[in-house]
Amino acid sequence: MEIRQWLLASMALIAGSVAISISAQADTLPEDYQGNWYGYISSEKVHQQRHYYVGQVTLTGDQVAYDYFYTGNKQLKKLQWKWGASALATYKAKTDKQNRQNYRIYTPVYSDEVLARVRLTVTKLNGKKIQALVLHTDDEDLYLFKKPTRSHAWGFEHEDELYIYY
Repeated sequence: MEIRQWLLASMALIAGSVAISISAQADTLPEDYQGNWYGYISSEKVHQQRHYYVGQVTLTGDQVAYDYFYTGNKQLKKLQWKWGASALATYKAKTDKQNRQNYRIYTPVYSDEVLARVRLTVTKLNGKKIQALVLHTDDEDLYLFKKPTRSHAWGFEHEDELYIYY
């Protein structure tokens, strides 16, 4: 999808001018899934300064948002917003083969396509067990945490993983 098409679709959703109903029965996204989640994308040197890139996924009961940040601080402090997108969303619960609860995210623009699947898991991080949200897209698991951390890098091929669907 071209960026112009994406911008038009996003603006239409934000302005509320698109009213498409999703035929699937919507489930309620549990509270512990909702809120801001951060995924470390990668880093690169720009004009002799290292830049670190972070994706923020915000899940609410009826919306999903993706924001892209960068910083020169290796502890990922003072994040500077670069761009973002949001869309209305519905969620459908499904249990996988390992009997884990997954939630499929749908947006009105592509109501018959799954934007992503998410599930909570416990991940070992710096020797401690910590809760993570696993975002499964394109046969890859991307890990998100409640605070920005330089663990489980996504790689630049996933920097705009979610926005292309809005």
